Parts: sequence; structure tokens; C-alpha cells
Amino acid sequence: MEEIKRTERGWCGYIKGHQYCLFRRNTLLEYDDKKIVVATLGNYINPFEYCNTPIEGNIWYQTIAGYAVENNGYWEIDGNKQIPIKSEHILQGTEEEMFDNYPLIDQTANNMHEKVVEEMMDLICEED
Repeated sequence: MEEIKRTERGWCGYIKGHQYCLFRRNTLLEYDDKKIVVATLGNYINPFEYCNTPIEGNIWYQTIAGYAVENNGYWEIDGNKQIPIKSEHILQGTEEEMFDNYPLIDQTANNMHEKVVEEMMDLICEED
């Protein structure tokens, strides 16, 4: 059996304004001819108010996964081929709830990303 190649990358660009997120994870998984990207964003600093705000609505951190497509020499999530995630992949609530429920929120988001990566590693192997 071929081993899954895992590449950690330093960018995440799946939402408008991603450059204002201080928390970014982007993991490319490759197995045989299949490629899946897992991307997490959070800790959004509103460039107009210079404060932490949700990414959207009451979502403060979010992980998505999708099959990859080549884009200018890079493998990125194909917006038309996102993969439903069973694991926890959204941290949401009021600002007060975020501080109360997640005292180490970046660490929580990092653990959330890792669980989704594990889920996608299982999925990419099952597809044979």
C-alpha cells in the first residue's frame, strides 16, 4: 500500500479577506492520483476596526476540505468539489462564548484541523 504524502503549507485562501486571519492551516494530502486539501482559518482581525471579529456570522474558526485542482502550479481546493466533514469543523458563538468555551482557542482550532486531516486521510484511502 502506498503511503499518504502530507504537506503542510503556509497559506489558506478560501474566503475573501483570508489575509487578515492570524490563524491559518493548509494541509495537502496526496495518495495515488488523489489529492485533498484541508484548510482552517480563524482569529480574523477586521482591517477597518482593528479588532477580532468573526469570519462570518458567528463563526470564528472554520475548517473545510475538498478535492484539489491545480491552480498556477499549486494544488488548491476545488470549490465545486468540497467534501462533507463529519468531525467538528466550526467554532462559533458570541465573543463571550468563545472566551468562556475555548480559553486556548488557537490550540482548539489546531486540534480541530488535525482531526479533520485524520478524517480525510481515512477517506482518501477508502476510495480505492
